[in-house]
Amino acid sequence: MQPAAIARREAISAIDVHPPYLPVYANVTAAPVTDPTEAIGLLIKQVTAQVRWRETVLQMAADGFQRLVEVGSGKVLTGLNRR
Repeated sequence: MQPAAIARREAISAIDVHPPYLPVYANVTAAPVTDPTEAIGLLIKQVTAQVRWRETVLQMAADGFQRLVEVGSGKVLTGLNRR
């Protein structure tokens, strides 16, 4: 997966990134991120790091989120959230 991380780093380096309007939760750290530089580093690390989905959802709930919406063609995350 390291070659994929390198490719992601190269692709992201061409993007002008700004601070998010709302915190983005990184599944690498299970914590909210607002710093664009940190977010880019975590997006690259995400390719090779362990996904901490359960911890991320628990952190979001602790931070007051009551509803999660999965966007995309699958329903994998919705199934995991039910557990």
